[in-house]
Amino acid sequence: MGSERGSPFYVVDLRDENMKAGSEAWRSACRVVRTALEEHGCFVARFDKVSQELCNSVVTCLKELFSLPLETKKQKTNEKPLHGYIGSVPWLPLYESIGIDNPLSMDAVQNFAHFIESINEYAKVMAELEVVARRMVFESYGMKMERYESLIEETSEYVFRCLEYKPRSEGVDENVLGLEPHTDLSIISVLHPINNLNGLQVKTSHVSDDQEQWTPIEASPNSFVVMAGDALQVWSNGRIKSCLHRVEMKEKKARYATGIFSFCGNILEIPEEIMNTPCVINQHSTIMITFDSLTSTESDNLKLEWMPIDQTIMGSQIRVCPFPVIDLSDEKMKAGTEAWVSACRVARRGMEEHGCFVVRFDKVGESLCKCLVSAMEELFGLPVETKAQKTSDKLFHGYLGQVSWIPLYESLGIDDPFSMPACQHFANIMINEYAKLMGEIDHIAKRMVFESYGVDMERCKLMIESSDYLLRCQEYRPPKNDENETGLQPHTDLTITSIVHQLNNLNGLEIKSNDGVWRGVDASPSSFVVMAGDAFKIWSNGRIRPCEHRVTMSSHVKNLRYSTGLFSFCSNTFEIPQELVNQQHPLRYKTTFHHYDYLRFFDESKIKDLDTRIQAYCGISSNHE
Repeated sequence: MGSERGSPFYVVDLRDENMKAGSEAWRSACRVVRTALEEHGCFVARFDKVSQELCNSVVTCLKELFSLPLETKKQKTNEKPLHGYIGSVPWLPLYESIGIDNPLSMDAVQNFAHFIESINEYAKVMAELEVVARRMVFESYGMKMERYESLIEETSEYVFRCLEYKPRSEGVDENVLGLEPHTDLSIISVLHPINNLNGLQVKTSHVSDDQEQWTPIEASPNSFVVMAGDALQVWSNGRIKSCLHRVEMKEKKARYATGIFSFCGNILEIPEEIMNTPCVINQHSTIMITFDSLTSTESDNLKLEWMPIDQTIMGSQIRVCPFPVIDLSDEKMKAGTEAWVSACRVARRGMEEHGCFVVRFDKVGESLCKCLVSAMEELFGLPVETKAQKTSDKLFHGYLGQVSWIPLYESLGIDDPFSMPACQHFANIMINEYAKLMGEIDHIAKRMVFESYGVDMERCKLMIESSDYLLRCQEYRPPKNDENETGLQPHTDLTITSIVHQLNNLNGLEIKSNDGVWRGVDASPSSFVVMAGDAFKIWSNGRIRPCEHRVTMSSHVKNLRYSTGLFSFCSNTFEIPQELVNQQHPLRYKTTFHHYDYLRFFDESKIKDLDTRIQAYCGISSNHE
């Protein structure tokens, strides 16, 4: 039980007679399944209920099926997306597949003539494996079996797909794949390379050497690949990873495979047991995953892409946070615990993919937020001449407002907000208390990122101790009839990290995700956005992505919008950790970084493009001193 030698994939052997529900072997297998799905989104199941004779019969069936005239195969249509015939696609010249809806019914496979019994028997065995896998997932998270049985019996719908991959012929580009990278829209997919030809590859991350690569899964008669689909990732509240996979054809003969895909024909709920556990969380506990909400695409126009879950399977009335979320509200979130280690991985993934993650933090209550809003209303109600007196020698640390190209925006900075004297103009300790709570989030976020990269915690402590902090209070007014809705133009911060809090429950913050789409982050008193700044990209040797963000003020909103931001800068120099430099990630920047010198360089050079600016300042080939 576990991963096989030389392979990163976990293997669960279901052939063992001791593998009974409730046994120690079963409980151990459940833990392996959960680990596998959280790390790679898949595992390999050894299952001997499909005989070689049955495999040969199904292969014969598939050969006859795909040798039929194209016009005949195209008659296999289905109103449900991806359930009919797919083939003759120019950018997938090696791929053909046909779906059989409800394959556990004899009627559904009647078009397979004398192979009816073989296909039906084979599909039932694959469905049995899917049910076992799903039960193991449920048990591993402590779900009640009544819910599991209800989900299996009342809501599961299956499609069985027959797949053929043609050998590469002359004239076909060697870079053309059998099937392009994608995740499935299913709950669970069970794949079987039925004629024992390799080709299936899964995108894996190897924590030990920090590499991400396409890893092949060896074909075997008794080996079935169990994959998590997008729906299982949502059901698990983001814990399980939807499996990104592809097929590469290097064989000289046709490759045949089968897959059974499970869908929920009803409403699927995120279990309370997962919502109440410190981990990645989404904002809604109920999601609609029906065939109507899947992207409907004709096979001629079909293009499988790896897209965020909220784009592919969410119903239009459902909003799910498009960025990783970590819940710090639970007392069980302690350093060293399983929940903490999991959260560290989430923080790193968020920073590398989007430059941010969202934190749930309930120490800032609604009453404190209201007090802050009242104070800021009073602050920004002062005459412009009075506000303009708040100046600073440090760039962006003073008053900013009355700017022609961002007329909706005003902000004022409080340097060193953790000290009482810096907050004295607010006449009470409220702003100081609030700033310290945001600082707590900043320290936790930095520790999680350092720990996820295996960097010594003493270096994290040094960075926190040498950090200067700025708290910015920000006001956005609604646009007038002749003004556009830009509250703040797209930019990245020059910071190490920025913690942004939308105070009075008015949305407006938008972040450019890794697919280039601008996505809003819903405002909430307990929701804070942790963003990476330019300096964190340099510290990470280019692995972390600075968060590009903007603020949009809808013309439909008539109220002022208030938010705060806690920005951290390094008062001394910092060095790129040796742990972040290796053969896969050679040194990209000069090892020593002077943060305030970088701010001066930004002000003087006026270079807007992020990569150009960083390269000009501290790239290995840079002449800047």
